[in-house]
Amino acid sequence: FSPARLAGLDPVQSVRDRFSIRTTHIIAMVASFLELKDYDTYLHAAVSVARQNPDVTFLCIGDGDDRASRALVPDELSGRILFLGRQERVESIMNICTVGVLTTNVNAHGEGISNALLEFMALGKPVVATAHGGTPELVEDGKSGYLIQAFDRSALADRMMRLLTNSTEREMMGAYAASVVR
Repeated sequence: FSPARLAGLDPVQSVRDRFSIRTTHIIAMVASFLELKDYDTYLHAAVSVARQNPDVTFLCIGDGDDRASRALVPDELSGRILFLGRQERVESIMNICTVGVLTTNVNAHGEGISNALLEFMALGKPVVATAHGGTPELVEDGKSGYLIQAFDRSALADRMMRLLTNSTEREMMGAYAASVVR
């Protein structure tokens, strides 16, 4: 990972305006829509959290066929669970986030060290990720974010809510995450 990738980020407000995001908090998963990633767990947890907290928007960023994932989002939440497709300058979008997420389909493959997690952490964002493959080598549970077991929607929703509602913990984890990567 090269910290130079974080130079020249787009202004926060311009990124928020580009996607019409008005909520205080933003949570994102950056991953292709492939069997290797687990958008189902992320989206089920996102729906649960969005119903509890009206001040959060969820982003799904990545290429691939997202139709099955879109079908998981109830109409009333379609304005707060956004599918952005493949994006250029994704680091600028990650920079507006409160929390980064990466859930992995452990039955499909072994995750290495995720570029998305490295980028979120370098930007000072706490992360919540599946404890699989190389992820536990990067993410220290309770220090730079949280590790969850595969397919555990409830744990993912719980950790996201915890980070949304506890600014002190969120800031401490984000600062620690940045120190690990930089």
